[in-house]
Amino acid sequence: MSPVRILLVAPAVAAAAVLAAGALATPTTTECKGVKGCIDVVGPWVAVPAHGQVTYLLQCPKNRSREIGGVDALASSQDIHVTFDGLLGGPVSPGVTTGASAYFRAVSGHGLAGSFQPRIGCLPASGGGGRQTTSARDATPVGPALILNATTVLVAPGIVRLAHLQCPSGAHFVSSWTATAFQTADPPDVGLTAAIHVQRTEASGAASMRVTASEALPLNVHAQVQLGVICAA
Repeated sequence: MSPVRILLVAPAVAAAAVLAAGALATPTTTECKGVKGCIDVVGPWVAVPAHGQVTYLLQCPKNRSREIGGVDALASSQDIHVTFDGLLGGPVSPGVTTGASAYFRAVSGHGLAGSFQPRIGCLPASGGGGRQTTSARDATPVGPALILNATTVLVAPGIVRLAHLQCPSGAHFVSSWTATAFQTADPPDVGLTAAIHVQRTEASGAASMRVTASEALPLNVHAQVQLGVICAA
């Protein structure tokens, strides 16, 4: 199955739009188009269930302070719809709307399981633009951006993997997520997720998961599961 390209915009600006037809060649993505010094960061193929939403956190390299200058994605079909969470503030720009990571959301539009491959373009942090403010009586600014943290475990057939993640000291636990993904060149077979069982629990301001893979899981799909937590300062 050939991947198709989807255009991503922050939900606060507009809904995600689906572009391009499924050509035989891999479509060109635009996360670094026209952005000087941009580094292309490609995520794995994240499994999207037939019903419900999947979320995935993709981060810029940690060896240098960077912010995101562009986002894009490929999908197994145009039935997969993807957005990412943008931060509040103006003007809409790197360092204001985006930071060093992008939190993607994906759903199936017609109840068909599939997958998507998130992509971000990272550039040296510049501090972003200035913010223009207005005031209103009996109102207050929104709270600071939520803190997102994630860890990923590699999955092998017949192996049980455990992971535990908590919020930074002083932060309040809000919720958590898990996402199953595959590090393959092309969209993986949607049936592969049936070979991976993920059990997630939340307790005492932290999240844990237990991942079990059956012997039917092929080694060459390089399966992985991400565990993430959402925290409030």
